[in-house]
Amino acid sequence: MKRIFNTLLFCLLLSTTAFAQVTDILTGLQFPFDAALDGNDLYVAELGGDRIFRIDITDPIPPTIDPILTGLGNPASLTVEGDILYYSESNFNRISSLDLSQTNPTPEVVVNLGGFRPDNLFVDGDFMYISAGQQNQLVRINLTDATPTAEVVASITGYPLGIAKFGDDLYVSTVASFTLPKLLGLPGLT
Repeated sequence: MKRIFNTLLFCLLLSTTAFAQVTDILTGLQFPFDAALDGNDLYVAELGGDRIFRIDITDPIPPTIDPILTGLGNPASLTVEGDILYYSESNFNRISSLDLSQTNPTPEVVVNLGGFRPDNLFVDGDFMYISAGQQNQLVRINLTDATPTAEVVASITGYPLGIAKFGDDLYVSTVASFTLPKLLGLPGLT
């Protein structure tokens, strides 16, 4: 009897504590692919809608959508560093930026990547790391260069996608090979 009671108690606790409540704050979007938070502003790259929009996460549901950029070529990834919003356009193989401190910011192309299709962005100091999954490459650019050029830093099989850093090491998730490569002591990591 005690075993049954403990099992039921465990199931009850599991069912009440193991699941977070999910609330859709926006619906009807066209493949929202990435998001970046800057204070109360959440920037969303809507891949299928070819736009980047902003919402204030403190607004009541549903929040007002503020279109930041429209007519883009599949914005796949974005990140905010200081006052600069960096975003990729996978249809055009380029990374662009937008100065959020300006009243009417104008997008600027940071780098045309040529044969590299950008999937994910990660900024570390002066360097931006870009996963190019279709090419199985991790590339980087120096953001302080007047004309940045893509430099291959690693060939990673299995469609590299996510990028994270801990200490002096960079981690890259792969979608197709189900691995998590670790790049040790990459020059330029801060």
